[in-house]
Amino acid sequence: MQIRTILGILFVVLILQAVFSLFQIRQIYQTMEQQKQLYRGKDYTLAIGSSRSSLRSLSKGVIMILVVNQDQIIQDFHLLEGFSVLSRMRQMPDYIGRSIQDLSLVLKSKNQKKALASAAEQITSQTAC
Repeated sequence: MQIRTILGILFVVLILQAVFSLFQIRQIYQTMEQQKQLYRGKDYTLAIGSSRSSLRSLSKGVIMILVVNQDQIIQDFHLLEGFSVLSRMRQMPDYIGRSIQDLSLVLKSKNQKKALASAAEQITSQTAC
């Protein structure tokens, strides 16, 4: 009887995690679409950077969406950072107006820096075309 109860609880937790993951992914895509609409037809670049968390280091996972102009100055910056599917995308107004190089010096966590490097790589590949 106890094994069934434990398995039932685990099943419910897995279902809840899947549902919250879908909400989180939907929020990321909505934020991305909002940024596309805001900056459509303008000379800006949209980039997405991410870095996964690892169980060994207990670090937070990071997803960032940033919009930069031709001079690689950040026009808009959104960050999702956390351990669980309950984390939400937040706009980070403190980082708007900074260059990408300046931001890499300001960010504290290793995963934030990895996500920024991933986004910066996208920006350089998009502007090189």
